[in-house]
Amino acid sequence: MKKVIMILTAIFTIAFAGICMAADGADLNKQQAAAETFIKAFSQTVPSYNDFTKGFDAQLKKKFNENTYTVLQNQVKDKFGRMKEAKFYSFQRFDQIDRVTYIAAFSKEKLVSINLAFNKDNKMIDFALSPVEQNK
Repeated sequence: MKKVIMILTAIFTIAFAGICMAADGADLNKQQAAAETFIKAFSQTVPSYNDFTKGFDAQLKKKFNENTYTVLQNQVKDKFGRMKEAKFYSFQRFDQIDRVTYIAAFSKEKLVSINLAFNKDNKMIDFALSPVEQNK
């Protein structure tokens, strides 16, 4: 009888842990789709402006027009060079904002952090690209 109780306890503990871990999965998937479209703007296959801004919040869309899109691409190419690769790094959930971070490698900068902020509706509200200083 003790073995049965122990086995059931172990099964329920594992099942409960699995449910708790998957709680943010749907939000992260939506945010990563928008993030990957954002990152493609700096690669060889550049998305159209409409595809690029599909995951943007209404306030960010007002600030970010087609001209700004072109300027951003040129600034990134001038400052960082051509993007070689980008990899998912972290997902942080706060009270009102979620932050998704990617680490990218460019031809001029070895490591660049791409931070994307999302609201609770999974719409991008802000972004930042910054070089990562490496310890020597």
